[in-house]
Amino acid sequence: MDRRLHSANATQNRHRMVAMNILSWADLHETEKDPTLRALLGKRIASFRSSLSRLHANKGEYLQALRCEWQALSKDMCYPRLATSLRSFARTTLMALGVHRPQEL
Repeated sequence: MDRRLHSANATQNRHRMVAMNILSWADLHETEKDPTLRALLGKRIASFRSSLSRLHANKGEYLQALRCEWQALSKDMCYPRLATSLRSFARTTLMALGVHRPQEL
């Protein structure tokens, strides 16, 4: 119970939690020698970066959101990631222009 009440608990801060996930998966990615496993780890890191991008966009940090999404795309360059990133770029741009409002605040 004390852990849930502790002010430095990472799980109460979604940005911090996702950022720490990125760091831990990146450490695994750097040490992995098998190319197949490295590719899977890269996809996972890209997924976390995309999540972080969405969180930044929801907070109004649009440039940071675009940067995170670009990093996700560069980590996992494939058609599904490209489609996801293009949707994210469009969402973030529309939010910056005031045309779209996030539903999850």
